[in-house]
Amino acid sequence: NEPSRNRSVTLGLIGTGNYLGGSLLPLLRKHTRIDVLACASQSGLSALAAARKFRAAKACSDATDILDNLEINSVIIATRHDSHATLADAALTAGKHVWLEKPIAITHEDLERLRPHATNQKSVFMIGHNRRYAAMSQKLRKLLPPDAKQFHYRVRFKPLSVDHWLNRPAHGGRTIGEISHFIDLMTYLSGAKISDITCNWRDRKRGDSIWRVRFSDGSVGEVSYLHTTRNEPKEILEISAPGFGASLHDWRKLQVNGKVVRRNCLTRDKGQKNAMNAFVAAIENSVPTPDTPSLNDEINLMER
Repeated sequence: NEPSRNRSVTLGLIGTGNYLGGSLLPLLRKHTRIDVLACASQSGLSALAAARKFRAAKACSDATDILDNLEINSVIIATRHDSHATLADAALTAGKHVWLEKPIAITHEDLERLRPHATNQKSVFMIGHNRRYAAMSQKLRKLLPPDAKQFHYRVRFKPLSVDHWLNRPAHGGRTIGEISHFIDLMTYLSGAKISDITCNWRDRKRGDSIWRVRFSDGSVGEVSYLHTTRNEPKEILEISAPGFGASLHDWRKLQVNGKVVRRNCLTRDKGQKNAMNAFVAAIENSVPTPDTPSLNDEINLMER
C-alpha cells in the first residue's frame, strides 16, 4: 500500500525505463514525502506501467505535459543521454526542482545550455551520483586521513548487445554515461576540488579507458574502466596513504587497515535511498544538503 498523501514533493517522472523502474520506483512508492503525479515516456507504454504503481499518477507520452503542470514542483529525468541537458534546461526554466540521471550532458553545447541556470540557481538541482550518499562511503570518509591520498578504482563491466542504444555514437557511449559516478565518489572522499582529469582511451568505441584525476590537496586517483568476460566484481576501490589502507569491495565489504568495518549482507547499498532523501530535504528546506554538488560543480566536472 502507498503511504498516506499530503506530501511536500509533487513529482513527475520523465523517462520510465529499466533504471528508473528497477532502482528508483521502489523507493518512490515507499517515500512518505513524495507524491508521484505523472509519468512520461516516448512510447507511453512504460509510463503507463509506472503510473499504475501510484494512486494519483497519470501516464503521458510528452514531457511537456509534466513541465506545464503547475501541480508538479519536481521532476526526475531518466531518459536517454542525448536528451538530458535539453530536458533539464526546460525543467529548470519551468521552475521545477530537478533530479537528473547522469550524465548531465554529452556535448559542450549541452553544458552551455545549462550554464545560465548555474549562475542564477533558484531550483534544487541534483545529479544521480548516488554513491557518495551510500552508508559505506560516508563511513569511509570519516575514517580517511586528512592528508593526500591515492585512489585506485577498478571497474569491470560486461559487453552490451550490439544493438543496444548506448552503443550508438549519438548517445555519447557507455563510458561517458557512467564514468562520472566513479570520479564523483573519489571527489567526495577526497574532500578536495578536481584540478585535472586525463583519459587514456584503450578502445574508444568499446569504452575501455584509464582515467587519471588530480585533486587540489595533492590526492591522485585512477579509474580503470574495462570490459570483462569473466564473472568478477564490478567495483573495487582501494585507497592508500602513509600508514593507512582501505578497500571497498563491490559494495559488499568495507575494510580499513586490515579490519572489516562494515558489511552489506543482503544487498549492495549504493546510496539511492539516501540520495533521494537528500533531494527531498533540499526541496523542503530550500537549501542544498551538505556534500551535494552544485549545478556549477557538475558542469565543471563534465567540462574537464
